[in-house]
Amino acid sequence: MNERHEEIASTLPVDLDNLPRLHRFRLRGMQMTRLETFIDAAFAFAISMLVIAAQQIPDNIEALLAAFKNVPTFVCSIAVLGIYWRGHWLWSRRYGLEDSVSILISWAMIVTILIFIYPLKAIFGAMWYFISSGQIGQPFSLHTTVSQARTIFAIYALGLIAISA
Repeated sequence: MNERHEEIASTLPVDLDNLPRLHRFRLRGMQMTRLETFIDAAFAFAISMLVIAAQQIPDNIEALLAAFKNVPTFVCSIAVLGIYWRGHWLWSRRYGLEDSVSILISWAMIVTILIFIYPLKAIFGAMWYFISSGQIGQPFSLHTTVSQARTIFAIYALGLIAISA
């Protein structure tokens, strides 16, 4: 056990006060790790999935105006992704862990985000549709019952809980 403490102590900088700080919290360094780089790429891929899900390129003014109705949905979806990206970035800056548990947690977060990216868009589309009385956003479906909508929201809530855990 003592060897492990010596190994950890030997990897610490000689002068901890020389490490950069963010809001009085000592950062582990400024270089990005491979895990951080991968997570950033996965978030970029998730944003790309949202862009691709926006359907086709508008070819007339009516289609362009219809596409603009989904902008609030897209912005809200990006904001949620940004919140989780920022949280992971801050955690990585502070701790810089690349052990098996940290990698597993990061992978689980990314897998969950990628699974729930389309439900995220659907939830915000339905929210904006409801708030605006159908002026913007998109409804779930004409065939969706109240019970099915509640189930969709419950599944989405489980996804948010899983990502936040």
